[in-house]
Amino acid sequence: MYRVFSCLATEHDYWLVALAAVVCVSTTLTTFMTHSFAVDSRDFRQFGWSILTGVCAGTGIWATHFVAMLAYDGGFPTAYDPVRTLASLLIAVLLSTAGFALAARGSRWLVGLGGAVIGAAIGCMHYVGMTALMVPGALEWDASLVGASWVFGVAVAYAALHTFHRKQDRGVTAVIYASAVLTLAICGLHFTSMGAVSILPDPTVAFQASELNRPLLAMATAGITSIVLLSAIAAGVIHRVNVRCESALREQNSRFDAAVRYLPVGLSMFDAEHRLIMCNASYRDMYGLTAEATQPGTAFDDIMRSHAANDPSKIAEDAQEDAGNWIAGLRERLSSGKAFTDPIQLSDGRTIFVRVGPIAGGGWVDVHEDITERSRQDAKIAHMARHDMLTGLPNRTLLQERLGQALQSQSETEKTALLFLDLDRFKEVNDTLGHSVGDALLKEVAQRLRDAVRKSDTVARVGGDEFVVMLSTTDPNTEPANFAARIIDVVSEPYEIEGQECSIGTSVGIAISNGDIDQDALVVQADLALYRSKSDGRGTYRFFEEEMNTSARLRRGIEHDLRSALANGEFELNYQPLVNLERNEISGFEALLRWRHRERGLVSPADFIPIAEESGLIIPIGEWVLRQACSDAATWPDHVKVAVNLSPVQFKGRALVQTVFSAVAAAAIAPSRLELEITESALLSDSEETLAILRKLSAFGVKIAMDDFGTGYSSLRYLRSFPFDKIKIDKSFISGLFDGESSLAIVRAISGLGRALDLSITAEGVETQEQLDVVRKEGCTEMQGFLFSKPKPASELQQYFSSYSVQAPGDVPAPAEERVEIATPAQAMSA
Repeated sequence: MYRVFSCLATEHDYWLVALAAVVCVSTTLTTFMTHSFAVDSRDFRQFGWSILTGVCAGTGIWATHFVAMLAYDGGFPTAYDPVRTLASLLIAVLLSTAGFALAARGSRWLVGLGGAVIGAAIGCMHYVGMTALMVPGALEWDASLVGASWVFGVAVAYAALHTFHRKQDRGVTAVIYASAVLTLAICGLHFTSMGAVSILPDPTVAFQASELNRPLLAMATAGITSIVLLSAIAAGVIHRVNVRCESALREQNSRFDAAVRYLPVGLSMFDAEHRLIMCNASYRDMYGLTAEATQPGTAFDDIMRSHAANDPSKIAEDAQEDAGNWIAGLRERLSSGKAFTDPIQLSDGRTIFVRVGPIAGGGWVDVHEDITERSRQDAKIAHMARHDMLTGLPNRTLLQERLGQALQSQSETEKTALLFLDLDRFKEVNDTLGHSVGDALLKEVAQRLRDAVRKSDTVARVGGDEFVVMLSTTDPNTEPANFAARIIDVVSEPYEIEGQECSIGTSVGIAISNGDIDQDALVVQADLALYRSKSDGRGTYRFFEEEMNTSARLRRGIEHDLRSALANGEFELNYQPLVNLERNEISGFEALLRWRHRERGLVSPADFIPIAEESGLIIPIGEWVLRQACSDAATWPDHVKVAVNLSPVQFKGRALVQTVFSAVAAAAIAPSRLELEITESALLSDSEETLAILRKLSAFGVKIAMDDFGTGYSSLRYLRSFPFDKIKIDKSFISGLFDGESSLAIVRAISGLGRALDLSITAEGVETQEQLDVVRKEGCTEMQGFLFSKPKPASELQQYFSSYSVQAPGDVPAPAEERVEIATPAQAMSA
């Protein structure tokens, strides 16, 4: 060991030793870089990289040895045998190539064997190179150091290969570690072997010493080696770029293949020779083709024959027989450079939508999409767009289409009759028995109408309980009327729905297509006729008459004027007294709306209230009535209340409760002085919502009265649903008290019900003393009617607050012994 260090310390040029070390480190780093490419490659690429690795390693090991030899200075002239020097280079390259090629195979024992071969390459190269050294003497070797150098070189080279291959990630770290170990093997073997040699001077040895400049020769050797190494590095960089590009391309191709493979549509591509380039699995599955029948290169007409074999439809046969014609047509269509589409109908009922587009080189690509389900859905949507979801009947859209067609194709002898039907009492059934019963009832009505018409006629549902029948008739004066009468009878027959017996009716409006009438005008005429039918008592039919247009224009005029009446101050309130029969005093007044039109004069509430409700104007009008009534009541004695009627439409607005609160607060009256009267129709529209509103009002202190009790569909049910404060007996029962026993029985029953429920009972429409006697006897607590007073403006009510008499102006006084004494508020308070 001392000999080795002594040789290195005293017999070498340090600068050239450093140069040799740089060459060695560069060599090992480059070698393991290229070796990593060999390990990651396969087949001929691996072999090519192994050769490049061997060239780099052999050249670098030889250059390291040669530069280090040039660094050796024993104090005597030297020269080098060129043949043996080149032989040592060739040995280094060949053995290094073999060693790294073995190691690139990857197995553990081949890696070890490759490391041993590389160690042998270093040793053989060195000792063959030493034989090329010519000196004036003889070389004497220390056998132990020679052996040690061989063992050291082989073992450390093996360790270098093992270090590199042991790393799972053969990246920069593995290259650095392995390079460091292999550098140690090269340098250690070289300097150990240099320490093993001794030169014995011999004057008899004659040779010509080299005249080359050793530093210059060393630099040249290092430079040539650098060129080799830089070439390898350049190849490695190019390889790394190519690998990344190939990896990106493979990833892109993989994604493309996956996208094509899993496309829900069929995809095929043909070249300019009409041969298949590729197709995906969806294409094969769509037409039942095998993988063998769709190999790349398969002719288009062969694929068409496979189509025909799997689909015996005429279309597929034509596609097979006319494949040549199809291709000719395809070429012509593709020559425009634009894509086109073709639908294909298969024999199994499937519909395939094919999109064809040109590709570079003269071929084409086509996409095949199974649109069978979409076509079915489109057909279903189209049917739904023109038919009623509940009954399956044509809806308004389809009716308009058929009506337009009928009017265009009708002849002079054949007319079109349009019948509008509106079900009577359906709303009561729907609201009392539930929507499920209502829906089932509508279905049954629809079926009865279908059974009643001819196949050429049309039955449509155009609204909740509105139906339309369109007939073609050659006898427009008789046939539509007979049909309407039959429809009324059919619809009016009882129904058995979910264990419930239901009875409804229908009203019919009829319009006949005369002259050049358009369909919109015909629809308007039928609607007007229906309105007249309903106005005339329901359960009947009416033909359109021209005077209905006049009535409709009058209604539109009233609606138009109503919109400005409130702003113009045309509304006013009249008040009719409510007389308490127990205390013989006025307990309150009912506010009654009047419209004093600037041109028509006083308009009857029966003429404008329905129009106000239909148009929604009743909401602002009703708010004005509430505020004005509360304001007027504020001028009355504190115990006198005011009653205000509410429309069902007002309950549909969201501001009713707030309006009542605001009106009471603005007038500064007690909430209990306001009494709100509602009819059953308000509860029928949305009973739960209406009852919720009534509960809020009742909690506020406002009194709630049910008006026109006994005339509705289910009065008793609503008495149970909400604790009303008062029941008002409809005036129809009061006026019929002496026409038979039924009205008296009803009045008696309602009065008894009121007493049982602790409710006030008001008799409306009391006009005679006899009626007053009866309602008093039956226990009514209040009366209202012309017997006492007609409705009067607020300015005329002061007379009731000073002195009273039973005799109302214009009425016939009752007998003295039966006269009712009405106390003034002051008298009542003093009593």
